[in-house]
Amino acid sequence: MSSLEARQAALVRALVDGTQPPPGFDRDAFAAASEMLARKRLRKTSPIRLRWYQRLLRK
Repeated sequence: MSSLEARQAALVRALVDGTQPPPGFDRDAFAAASEMLARKRLRKTSPIRLRWYQRLLRK
């Protein structure tokens, strides 16, 4: 794995896990990206969760 690949993998892992950014990454930019991705995930999964809860309540 190249150095770039390793850095990118560490960045993605930190964004997905919600941990601290890897060394060398701007903390403010990382925090903004992390929050944006969390909101995007929530927007995408909210309708699915709502349908799941509605089905659950019908049973």
